[in-house]
Amino acid sequence: MWRAFFLGVGISMVLFGAESLIVERAVLAETAGRILESAELTSAQIVDQSRVFNRPEWVPWTLLSIGILTILYSFSLPRRFASAA
Repeated sequence: MWRAFFLGVGISMVLFGAESLIVERAVLAETAGRILESAELTSAQIVDQSRVFNRPEWVPWTLLSIGILTILYSFSLPRRFASAA
């Protein structure tokens, strides 16, 4: 059970790290319904109602490295428990 848990966490971190290598900036709309309701909104008004997330440069490499280490740790779990018993 622990091996599967750590393997899932490691794979998720590797996927998020690889995704953050590709995506540099994310724009999150505050309320999509309000933006879609009125067609007369300009792009400047849409930017004022949204949040912009800029990732630091170290985030993708940190997620990738921690994810790979977690995956390697999950493969070593069954051998450690078998030798301890």
